[in-house]
Amino acid sequence: MMKLPSIRPLDPDILKMLESSSRQGTIPLIQMPEKEGLTRPYFCPSLTALDHNLLVFGLPQERTPLGRGLVRGLWFGRPGKLWLSSPGQTSLSLDVLPFRCLLAGPVFARLLNQARSEDPAADFGSVWELTVLDFEETDCVPEGIPQEAPDGEPEFHLDHPSLLARTPIKY
Repeated sequence: MMKLPSIRPLDPDILKMLESSSRQGTIPLIQMPEKEGLTRPYFCPSLTALDHNLLVFGLPQERTPLGRGLVRGLWFGRPGKLWLSSPGQTSLSLDVLPFRCLLAGPVFARLLNQARSEDPAADFGSVWELTVLDFEETDCVPEGIPQEAPDGEPEFHLDHPSLLARTPIKY
């Protein structure tokens, strides 16, 4: 049986880096487990802490190495790394574990609405909740922000603007 991690309030240092006032300079990078080791670091600009207990971010496409790593972490309890860095500030290295994958609901809708307020064509394949297992201050932050095309066709939610423009199917 899968054992869920305990959820505790996020440390104020983590919340401070995610506040909207300092958010502009914060660069959140995430790495999740592969068969061996961790994926390359991926940029996750939608990262936030909605309830001050879990970190939440939207994943635009699931069929990527990051998406597979999140599933691997959720199913097998394998932690990943989240890096929060800001110029002129100490960076944080967080050990995180995927807690839940959301495909709908209020948290999903809130993140999607935030993304679409900045870009009307934004979309998420899923929204992930992460629990923080541990964190430390660090001077070392991984380099690189890969942008990988998903395997297969793009994933759109049914309310995506590009789908609404199409002619409806008549039965």
